[in-house]
Amino acid sequence: FVVLDGGRRRVADPLLDEATPEQALAMVQRRLYHLDGQPVAPHDTAVSRALRGEHVRDFRTIVRAPDRPDRYLLTNSAPILTADGQRLGAVSTVSDITERLRAERLRDGELAIARILADADTLDQAASELVEHLGKVLGWSFTSLWLVDPVDADTLRQVARWSAPGVDLDDLIPDVIPRDLAGLAELVQ
Repeated sequence: FVVLDGGRRRVADPLLDEATPEQALAMVQRRLYHLDGQPVAPHDTAVSRALRGEHVRDFRTIVRAPDRPDRYLLTNSAPILTADGQRLGAVSTVSDITERLRAERLRDGELAIARILADADTLDQAASELVEHLGKVLGWSFTSLWLVDPVDADTLRQVARWSAPGVDLDDLIPDVIPRDLAGLAELVQ
């Protein structure tokens, strides 16, 4: 939407139709965070900076809403000026780049996993680094790698596991489980 000085609105998002420009900005700003997780101060939003005359390019932020996944935004803002240079207001374009960033993160993760595997002589040698990297890339709290036991083909053995800080599942997950999972319930009890 376009925010104009003096409280007048020229173009607005229909979802914010009943709100004044100041109320709309406040509603959005309360959920806006820098990529490092720090809240974006009201004076630091792209549109606020543009209202002060700054041209803002590629301002990346996170929108956090209760019971919803984080969304990543890319914002460009510019002041709206009259022919003689008087500032009337500001305009912002906002693009949701969440899926693009997710695809980039997964692509980078695939490349890193390929490097880990290429640098190792065996899967056992790469296993610890592999599960840690996979867990971090996917944002999981726990990952483990299970392989068929070379001695008993009906058994899976855990080759490596990784837990995020503060997560401890070592006592809950056995090192060996039957391949058909029939005896798993007894092992975890």
